[in-house]
Amino acid sequence: MTKLYTKPGNAVAAGYAEFNVCPHLAVDIPNEVFTITAKTSEGRRITFSFLPYKNGGAPRCVDIQYHDGGTSHFKNGADIPDFDAILIGATKGKDIIQHDTRKEPFRTSIVCVLMDKEAA
Repeated sequence: MTKLYTKPGNAVAAGYAEFNVCPHLAVDIPNEVFTITAKTSEGRRITFSFLPYKNGGAPRCVDIQYHDGGTSHFKNGADIPDFDAILIGATKGKDIIQHDTRKEPFRTSIVCVLMDKEAA
């Protein structure tokens, strides 16, 4: 199911999370490899690929790739853009911000968020 929630709090009331006070497009992710692709009005593209640890299992990580980064390099014959990344975390009530200042070819190409550990 995909639904657009335009009023703050409506996505939360429906069981989704919200980030910032703005419209939210809520998407139910199936138990398989599944990718959401998005494009801005300027043509900048980003994908969110949800991956299970086991075939047919629930997604446990999401790979995020920005396809129109500042530079690109070849990997396995494919041109892969890279981009600057900022990590915002919190520890003991203090925010920690880390900016990826590495130069190519060591800049970020894909960010992988682990959503859960594999069940035993």
